[in-house]
Amino acid sequence: MLALYCADPVDWEILARLARYLPPATLVASGKAVRRYLDERRIAYRRMPVFPDAVIMCRHKAHKFPVQRILKFGLRHGVYHFKKFTNPRHYRAFDRYFVTSRQEVDLARSMGIGNTVAAGFPKLDGLYDGSYSEDELERLRQECGIDSQKPTVLFTATYQKSGMSALHLWQDRVHILANHYNILVTLHPWISAAKRRVLAGRPGVYLIERYDLNPYMLLADVMVGDSSSVLGEFCALNKPIVTFRVAESRRSLPEIIQLLDRISTRVGSFTELEEALALVCSQGDGKSAARAEANRRLFEYRDGKSAERIATQILQLWNEEFGSKES
Repeated sequence: MLALYCADPVDWEILARLARYLPPATLVASGKAVRRYLDERRIAYRRMPVFPDAVIMCRHKAHKFPVQRILKFGLRHGVYHFKKFTNPRHYRAFDRYFVTSRQEVDLARSMGIGNTVAAGFPKLDGLYDGSYSEDELERLRQECGIDSQKPTVLFTATYQKSGMSALHLWQDRVHILANHYNILVTLHPWISAAKRRVLAGRPGVYLIERYDLNPYMLLADVMVGDSSSVLGEFCALNKPIVTFRVAESRRSLPEIIQLLDRISTRVGSFTELEEALALVCSQGDGKSAARAEANRRLFEYRDGKSAERIATQILQLWNEEFGSKES
């Protein structure tokens, strides 16, 4: 049996792409939120315990499958490492751990982690493989109430307990911008339902409830964020980015702060954001070359084939261990 271990709805957005290139696999759901998400979509799953030959996951949960003979494959649930690597033993627990770039492989080796493979980011395959037709994007424009005469700005925020969020700097004033921009908002899954309801009620603000952000990123002209790895996803499209400077925390990385300095227009307040958006939307930001260089660091591939590439490597090792079989 091949198992797909799903601990969060965003995990399914990644694992579902992998599943296209794998033999029939057993989806294992852990936690009420993801089970509710899958139930709403009538996606079949099992609960723990299961005893597969191999398991694929987007979390550091290899300890849930403590039997040594079980092959364990890990993937990132976000682009690159926008926060510090966790304890190396979490990565060493996997037979293969797939990261988005060769830079990460080199960093992992310097930390004594020798099982990483640069494979790209399956979640972004849809940006390049024709998954979203123009008709679908047009339907989405209408759903979001997008006015073609206004630039579209996509706001994102990481969770506040990380100490790296800028949500507090714009959540109470973002609707002011709706006079001049189409405002789309996506929030980290761990941000409270109460805050989501408040933002969803702001006039002129469309709160994205889907976990697949690709079509919304295709519609957006600019992204506004803080330290979320979603910024790395948007960077792949080489469109302007505006980021709030946030206080450093225990998980901050100087490398990522420097990266954001290069690829985005930096602001420290909502007033500065208003000024930056006006400038970026009228004149551009002059950072296209810096983002192109960053993309070479963030992504080993941007060809729409990352899921297929990872699945091929998983099946190769699985077949070497157990022989060619289906679950």
